[in-house]
Amino acid sequence: MKIKILIIYAVVFLTALVLFIFLLFPGQKMAAFVTRKMQAPGSPLYQSSFQVSVKDIRPSFPFGLVSDHVSVVSDSGGAVPDFQVFVHVPLLSVYQRPLSVRVKAYPFNGLVQADWNASHLHPKYWNLKNLDVQDMDFSHAVLHAGNGELVLQGTIGGGFAQAENVPVKLQSDFWKFLSGKGQIHGKDIHVDVSRSRLALVHLPALSFTRLDGEFTMNKGQIHLKDCLFKGPVLHLQFSGNIRLADPAEESTVSLKGKVLPDSPYLAQLANHPLLRLQVPDIAQKGVVFHVTGTLGHLGTRL
Repeated sequence: MKIKILIIYAVVFLTALVLFIFLLFPGQKMAAFVTRKMQAPGSPLYQSSFQVSVKDIRPSFPFGLVSDHVSVVSDSGGAVPDFQVFVHVPLLSVYQRPLSVRVKAYPFNGLVQADWNASHLHPKYWNLKNLDVQDMDFSHAVLHAGNGELVLQGTIGGGFAQAENVPVKLQSDFWKFLSGKGQIHGKDIHVDVSRSRLALVHLPALSFTRLDGEFTMNKGQIHLKDCLFKGPVLHLQFSGNIRLADPAEESTVSLKGKVLPDSPYLAQLANHPLLRLQVPDIAQKGVVFHVTGTLGHLGTRL
């Protein structure tokens, strides 16, 4: 009988405690505090070209915090619509050191999930373990190429596993310390070439049903390996290096690309007078080209 009474008291106490936390949780004050801290010296966004605003925070059972309204604005005027962020400490890791902390964000109708080892609950003591991106939509992404531009839209995802012996902390230049292997995937990617030099080749509507590739990353440099775009018009393959910079538009690019011989539209390209002069035997060997410059202004050459 006494045990039943104790259990009832414990249940009532825990219920009251949970209700107390949820009803009196200072969500708006904590959101304002987090917003200030993310722009403070030492934070990942300090002196970056992005500003993040957190409008509310609420607790999530048993050990988590959720914000339903996080927005991102860049100095160039671009903005990410409000999305949800969820920070969760798995129940089984509460008594472990380091803690396992999982952060989920849902921008652009997709999922970005990062797993961290944390020696302390303060984010500056977190070290990245892996990163996963699933089905994130993008539209009207503009790449400036030569004297024109390419406009892209589609869905992208991928993953990244950080090398265990290379710590990465949440600080303003954390991307310089990323070191590991990853994959990139995409689908239903459409490219508007009407405002680029590719319009001279008279390509039909350019789209890619699949994008698959692998990459390694070390000290801010990404090495792409056999990144393959496949679509009803062209099959493209890329490899090479991208050195990251802040702002991202200043990242340098040095890629080798190839229009593969099995491209459905390659027979039409082989009959184009300009390409036929510069690239003999297109139908058998495809077309090799190079992409260099910065993400803000790319150049191409055969």
